[in-house]
Amino acid sequence: MGMVIGTNVASLTAQRHLASSRGDMETSMERLASGQRINSAADDAAGLAIANKMEVKVMSLNQSVRNANDGISMIQVAEGGMEEIGNMLGRMKELAVQASNGTYTAASLTTMDNEYQGLSTEITRIAQTTDFNGAAILSSVSPTGIHVGDSAVDTVALSFQDMRGAELGGGLASVGRNATVAVTQNASVSAPEITAITMAAVDTVQTTESLRVTVDGTEFTQVFVTDAATTFTNLATQVQASASVTTAAASVVAGNNVLTITAANNNVSLAASAVEVATTVSSIIATSLTDSDLARVAMGSIDLAIAKVDAYRADLGSLAKTLYHTVSNLMNRGESQSSAMSRIKDADYAVESANLAKAQVLQQAGTAMLAQANASGEGVLQLLK
Repeated sequence: MGMVIGTNVASLTAQRHLASSRGDMETSMERLASGQRINSAADDAAGLAIANKMEVKVMSLNQSVRNANDGISMIQVAEGGMEEIGNMLGRMKELAVQASNGTYTAASLTTMDNEYQGLSTEITRIAQTTDFNGAAILSSVSPTGIHVGDSAVDTVALSFQDMRGAELGGGLASVGRNATVAVTQNASVSAPEITAITMAAVDTVQTTESLRVTVDGTEFTQVFVTDAATTFTNLATQVQASASVTTAAASVVAGNNVLTITAANNNVSLAASAVEVATTVSSIIATSLTDSDLARVAMGSIDLAIAKVDAYRADLGSLAKTLYHTVSNLMNRGESQSSAMSRIKDADYAVESANLAKAQVLQQAGTAMLAQANASGEGVLQLLK
């Protein structure tokens, strides 16, 4: 190329390379300063979009971990209240057993009843004052949900029950009555046909009572209101209608306190514990220990209350265990998402340090070459001398 002064091509080339190395150096310095490979969409548009989605998911999973831990804390608060309620119910049962002995004077029974009623009142107070973040958790039936994921359906159901005294202990309960049960069959048919279930006379009926029979996990009851011998035709019809009893070649054997119904596959058998007289008892706040008969009724009510408390505590314990596993799973998912996001978005310091050193060398070389290119025009002046 000839010697010209209008256009310094060498200078332009040096400037272009110098600008490129400067851009590379600035990019490396930005990545090293921020710790991220992608600092704008221009760096990697697709990578930025993917990394941002992952970052939102990680944030959601981290919040879900906190949600689950809040749920565990709520359950622990409820469990603390339930434990104390269970302890007081145990003491109430102890007092009821003592009062039912029949060896105490009216004054002694009144003393026991005073403690009994005080415990009943305290159970209601504990249930009403046990709350989590201002929300009552033992004084109302309040279903809620613990959100444990990044989608709308990732919810663990949590339902609290009413544990006030008025809600504990009501229902059918065994109060220690003796029942002699007989079964009448129709022997003219090939399969047993139960036509009547008869109970002999019992001692004085307290309130509304029922004969309760359990067949293959299904409970059948019929109410009676007299202490005389009673024939339970409806109960017999219900038991006969159960699938287990109507099985061909089944047999029925009856005796004192025993009703045994055995099917051909031997999967149904009722012993004395499955045939009993049950009393309809009130909640614990409606019971008292002022005489031995009422104390026995109170025992039945307390048994039902303890069963409800134990079942509820078991449900809460199972749910807490589930949430512990949920937290572990959420943390694993968050860790995996963070690792994937890091591989896309974070800067590799070894690579970027090498790139920076390269760009700095190129900058120095480019500056030197630009100086020489700019000085090349001075040679033309020598021709003019």
